[in-house]
Amino acid sequence: MTDITTNTTNQRVVPERFDELLATRALAHVATIGPKGEPQSSPVWFTWDGDRVRIGLGAGRQKFVNLQRDGRVAVSMTHPEDPSNYLEIRGRVVSMEPDQGGRFTAQIAPPGTSASTRCLVARRTSM
Repeated sequence: MTDITTNTTNQRVVPERFDELLATRALAHVATIGPKGEPQSSPVWFTWDGDRVRIGLGAGRQKFVNLQRDGRVAVSMTHPEDPSNYLEIRGRVVSMEPDQGGRFTAQIAPPGTSASTRCLVARRTSM
């Protein structure tokens, strides 16, 4: 699982107006930096816990490899019913953890989705 931290202080960083979007079953588009410096973006399932956007990544996949090498990441999501309601979060991975038994993936993704690794990303830039 990838945890994207948006709060490195005690203040709320993502405004409350995005709570509805963060509570949807939308996909988040996660952009990482490829081995030659090129951007690599793909949609992933996510959850929000009030501080972090948590995403699932398959171990050994290009995005996982990219984040092991360079933890910079951008995550964007669009409300499924209102495309003008969107959010982008930029940050850095601070930890990645295996999804033991696929429990995290089972919480956020439709049945049949494979196990993932989670990462923690600290937000470093403004929205």
